[in-house]
Amino acid sequence: MIWFFMKNHYIEILNKIHIHDFYFNTIPMKTILLFMLIVTSLCTISAQMNEIQEFNNLLLRTQSASRSLEYEDIQGHPYSNKELIPGTIAFVSGNHIDSLPLRYNWYSHEMEFEHQGNILSMPVTQNIDYITIYGSKYVPFNYLKNINGYMIELYKGQYSLFRREDVRFVEAKPPQSGYDEYQPATFQWYRTQYIVFTGTGEIIELEMNKKKLPLQFPGYESKIENYVEDTKLNIKQEEDLIRLIEMINSIQ
Repeated sequence: MIWFFMKNHYIEILNKIHIHDFYFNTIPMKTILLFMLIVTSLCTISAQMNEIQEFNNLLLRTQSASRSLEYEDIQGHPYSNKELIPGTIAFVSGNHIDSLPLRYNWYSHEMEFEHQGNILSMPVTQNIDYITIYGSKYVPFNYLKNINGYMIELYKGQYSLFRREDVRFVEAKPPQSGYDEYQPATFQWYRTQYIVFTGTGEIIELEMNKKKLPLQFPGYESKIENYVEDTKLNIKQEEDLIRLIEMINSIQ
């Protein structure tokens, strides 16, 4: 059974180099197995070399993570996950880098990663297709006027839904009188933005209000209103918002 599977798997390669099925049946099995092992090894080495080259190209564009502020002196943090977590970088070429320690900084809008003990910021480059960290898919955007960095993809379709966090730095406030207390500098998670990209290139920053949101989808207002009402959706809940966008896609 194994021999039959391997024969069918490699017969196309062998035919390309003019080794026909007749020879396949007459060449000693050890020779054929050795050939298969060499081909597999060469393919694996080639893929690994491509991935190494992609990573080296990435390193050439990196810089130390932005630190205009001393984060240690600030309460809170601007990261989706404070600790670096192993993630995957997927390149548009089809190559990928696995198990790279990553985290996203919503204040500086930079993807940070660890390399040789240093924290580096990753450029938003067209070579990167997406990055996954702990189940979240971060998609790079470097061509929009008011949006830079990465956003988390929640739903992909004719109407694709993304999430973006707005984290702001609030300076420390010294006491103004003997009754006031010192207020340390903090990172404030100001708001969560939900943005829809349409297949026609339109960008919609969603109004998280069940009266205003339907008006952002001309022609579908009544269907959206009825769906929200019938299913008792709370559009301020992310899971319900995803269901709504899925429904809008279904009526295209």
